[in-house]
Amino acid sequence: MARPDRFRKLRKELEGGIGILSRRNDGKGLGYALNGTRKPLGKLISRNLTKTQNAQSLPGAPDGNYVVMQFATSFENKKDAVETVTFMREKDGKWKAAGYYIK
Repeated sequence: MARPDRFRKLRKELEGGIGILSRRNDGKGLGYALNGTRKPLGKLISRNLTKTQNAQSLPGAPDGNYVVMQFATSFENKKDAVETVTFMREKDGKWKAAGYYIK
């Protein structure tokens, strides 16, 4: 399967907002951290996928199957941002958000 098709669902989850990440908001995990990081940036203006990288090993994380996606993003209160979203494949085969960073 071609890379754009392979990650279409993950990309669609990110369109218009946090998507998959917001569903993980349990008050302590990734979603909680996003509220403090993402919310002050304001409304999403644009988001374009610029890089996708597969990885088996990432610093500070157990070995596994990861996909790191980078986006050129513009927000209402931050015009030029780079979002990095890391997904990991769980034992059940489903992809889950594992990290989110804004530069």
